Amino acid sequence: MSPAVTASEGDGVTDAAADRAESQALGRALRRRFARTDDSGTRIVGDPPLVVPVRDLFDDDTGVERLAALLTGYVESLAPDRRVLLGAYRPVDFARKVVGIGSVGTRCWMVLLLGRGDPADPLFLQIKEAGPSVLEEHSGPAPVDHHGRRVVEGQRLMQAVSDVLLGWMRAPGLHGRVRDYYVRQLRDMKGSLDLDRVHQDGLLVYSELCAWTLAWAHARSGDRIAIASYLGSGTAFDDAVAEFAAAYADRTERDHDALVHDLSRPAPADDPAPGPVAEPVPPSPPARPAVRRGGTRRAPARAARRRVV
Repeated sequence: MSPAVTASEGDGVTDAAADRAESQALGRALRRRFARTDDSGTRIVGDPPLVVPVRDLFDDDTGVERLAALLTGYVESLAPDRRVLLGAYRPVDFARKVVGIGSVGTRCWMVLLLGRGDPADPLFLQIKEAGPSVLEEHSGPAPVDHHGRRVVEGQRLMQAVSDVLLGWMRAPGLHGRVRDYYVRQLRDMKGSLDLDRVHQDGLLVYSELCAWTLAWAHARSGDRIAIASYLGSGTAFDDAVAEFAAAYADRTERDHDALVHDLSRPAPADDPAPGPVAEPVPPSPPARPAVRRGGTRRAPARAARRRVV
């Protein structure tokens, strides 16, 4: 078992996380064999269905040229100094990439670029489809008619420092439908802590850093005076968020228990015999909110966590 990380060790942990983040943009991508160099040049390594190179999607050898021509709109979305930076690279390969849970059903591509003066200097970009905001149903259409641009401008507004190559583009897909996309570096210096090793005090420090980061984002993107007035000087908002967090954690654990239970069931037969339709399982009762006793918040008791291997 890894030793716990205490608050006094926080500086060392964050420094290590920063060091890891610096190497992730290129080092981890190469270590995972995103690219390989042979007599034909440097190309993206296929790992279907997660990564499918463009050469396996087109019937001819024009896929890279056709997709590279679509990057013009992305280049125009960058600031002049960023265009100069990107101009030092040339696209040599594309691949369709499966995205994470939060982006299931959207198109995503990865691009491999090589330095014009140094072919051993690779740069990976990620092109992700951007759809309508879920808020449009309630607040109306966004002020810009490009969903990729909306995402990019929102990130630039909320983040103190965004990806230097963050931009947007509009292009037709393989079947001709025009879609909006935003572009960023693949694994662009993101870092995090190993929460399995963080001591309770260290977790509190980490939570406070996340909370301040979120608060700064709201202050940069919204009316900070109106937000401060709404929150007031009391603890009503703090209490509501804490109660929601405790209830959400309990809901997550119940969902995980249900998943473990389903995984333990035997696999169904190839041709199961017809039988009665199972009755729907009634929903679990809502979790009891956290309560104050003697001025101290105490979250509801939870069952021990189980991990699926």
